[in-house]
Amino acid sequence: SALGEIIGLRLRSNAGKKFAWPGSHEGIFLPDFSCLPEKILVCEGPTDCAALLTVGIAAIGRPSNVGGKEILVAFLRKNSVRQIGILRDRDENPRGLVNTLRGAQDLGRALVKFSLVKIFAPPRHKDARDWITAGAGRDEVLSVWKNARSLSAGMML
Repeated sequence: SALGEIIGLRLRSNAGKKFAWPGSHEGIFLPDFSCLPEKILVCEGPTDCAALLTVGIAAIGRPSNVGGKEILVAFLRKNSVRQIGILRDRDENPRGLVNTLRGAQDLGRALVKFSLVKIFAPPRHKDARDWITAGAGRDEVLSVWKNARSLSAGMML
């Protein structure tokens, strides 16, 4: 929830099937920050979040390319996060690409009201997990984030 409470558990079978523990609710994948940083990268899913955390980047995962918007906005606003990156997937399927772009843009429009927001994709990989697995480290991810174009409150995406 926006309060940082555990509201569910998502699992993946050895065969790759994703499922939620019975009684779970949709939420965000949030590490246990001892102190919430002023700069956070939002990505799609728990494995992208885990990959980014592995290389030392403060990250929060959303449940899908459009999921978790209300919880994310409430959590990030409540905690005064001043810089937010939205790392969207680079989907090769045209329909998937449109959906991932729209999801990132919709979230960006909600967040830009109280934070500096940049939306970007991995330069040559499908998602954050593939990018990190291919060897990208903290410095590379932060450089791409830094060089992404900032949204402004009145910007039409």
